[in-house]
Amino acid sequence: MFLFEIHLTIKLLAENLPKFINFCISKDYKPILIELARGSYQVQPMLTKICKTQTLQEALSMSYHISQELALEGFEVCRTKIEIPANQAILFHEKPTTSVYYEWHGKVNYEVPEILEKICLQHQAHLSINSLKNEPDKRFITVREYTHYNLFLERVENLKINLKTHHFLCSKEQFEYCVHDSHIILDTGWL
Repeated sequence: MFLFEIHLTIKLLAENLPKFINFCISKDYKPILIELARGSYQVQPMLTKICKTQTLQEALSMSYHISQELALEGFEVCRTKIEIPANQAILFHEKPTTSVYYEWHGKVNYEVPEILEKICLQHQAHLSINSLKNEPDKRFITVREYTHYNLFLERVENLKINLKTHHFLCSKEQFEYCVHDSHIILDTGWL
């Protein structure tokens, strides 16, 4: 049994944001509005749902069902991304359906943007914010690694040491392994 995290990115007009948020809350989905520091698609509205299933296929079926619910409300899904905890990647024996990668997300204070941005550049890490959280003084840092788990962990540890040296505190972190990403091109220019 795997703990899958489903992310569905949608096309959304600003005036439909309240309707989207209400839909997510009514269905027990988590609404997120990611704003990337740079890139071709800097604003990415999405919903997140965590589910426990035996297979990736079951998680994909659930994501399809949620996509259909969204379509009935007038929202078009443009990306389906499914992740598991990074430390379970070695246990994941199914053949992934698209490119796979490790990701780490760390939530940090944003009091000295110039230094934080410089650190991220040094470590090939990327900044974003969840606009719905109403935390303008916080940012999420993302590290993405396409090769090996140990290299992924090493990169994250080196970044965290550098952050701590400069007094940036990680208040929250998450290690993930993406097993399905249907439209990775949405990250063009950010990563």
